[in-house]
Amino acid sequence: ISLAQETVLSTSGNSPGRIVIRSGHFVIDNAHLEVLSTASHPNSTGGISVQTEQATLSQGSTIVTSTIDGTAGNIAFEVGTFRSNVGAAGSPLIAAAPVTIASTSTGHGGAGTISITGNAGKPADAVLLSKTHIVTGVSNAADPTVTPGNIELTAQRVELTNGTSLRADTTGGADAGAITLNVETLKTQAGP
Repeated sequence: ISLAQETVLSTSGNSPGRIVIRSGHFVIDNAHLEVLSTASHPNSTGGISVQTEQATLSQGSTIVTSTIDGTAGNIAFEVGTFRSNVGAAGSPLIAAAPVTIASTSTGHGGAGTISITGNAGKPADAVLLSKTHIVTGVSNAADPTVTPGNIELTAQRVELTNGTSLRADTTGGADAGAITLNVETLKTQAGP
């Protein structure tokens, strides 16, 4: 499955549906997946689920769940290999626009969890991120009791390069989520 050239796959409303992708190879190049909720109750949002052997994101692509007062949907990747702004040979893409994966709440609700793991509960073979921002966030209006949005990466090898950031943000009374890396080999490198 390939999405490119500003393609937008979106669900929205009080109780938006889920986006579910199942494929051997999933490519998203300058395209967008989004689940947007305007609901005022906590169990009202859909999420995004991608199961594939290889996921490749690049050139300003975005994958987003957001809510005002509900809980934003989770974003879950179950993959063999996950590349974001990284070519097939493992080299960062030169001059690529940043990729963003985010689950946020702009009101009283909480953010969803973002996870990248392997298929069938196993670790992914590799998660290679360059110029990529993975973010969960809640606003200052969030109820202090909301469940925080966590970020979880489980893989044999994780590489974070060229300004990649993993952030769990809060600007108010609610707790920020946890960032958990379950990895055998972790490599980090500053930008060019």
